[in-house]
Amino acid sequence: MTVSDRATLYLRITCLVLAGVLTIQILQLVRSTDPLSEADSLSMGTWTEPEVSAGSSTQSQASPKASALPAAVQSRVDHVVGSEVFGAIPKPLPMALLGIGGENAFIRTPSGQSKVMRAGEEAEGVKLLQIGTNRVLIEHEGKAQELILYPDLGGGTLLPGN
Repeated sequence: MTVSDRATLYLRITCLVLAGVLTIQILQLVRSTDPLSEADSLSMGTWTEPEVSAGSSTQSQASPKASALPAAVQSRVDHVVGSEVFGAIPKPLPMALLGIGGENAFIRTPSGQSKVMRAGEEAEGVKLLQIGTNRVLIEHEGKAQELILYPDLGGGTLLPGN
């Protein structure tokens, strides 16, 4: 037997083995109607969007409201979702003063919503106390805070005692 005959024989045997493996895989695919039918114990039920709130940890954002998963599996799911490997988890922008127009102030609240407010009004736990030239004084979670539009431009602080 020559070298080319041996190579041809080895090539034919390899092709037959691969054809056999392919045939077995196709038969298993045809035989199985639902490849995930055995995964019932890991069913999550109905997925609900995670609640996102300002200042909460990534772990709590990653968890669905109602979970039917065992604690160990849920911990792994939370870790994967929290790692943001499938995409960034949207987080609201921080509270800020967006603009001042006369007696109105445009404020981004802790939830990320923009609100037009006047002195004395309250929205989403933020109470607008006073509007200045370049800044506003608000009360949030019982604390007085100053939001500044342009840090280096005019107007003194509105915080009491300063």
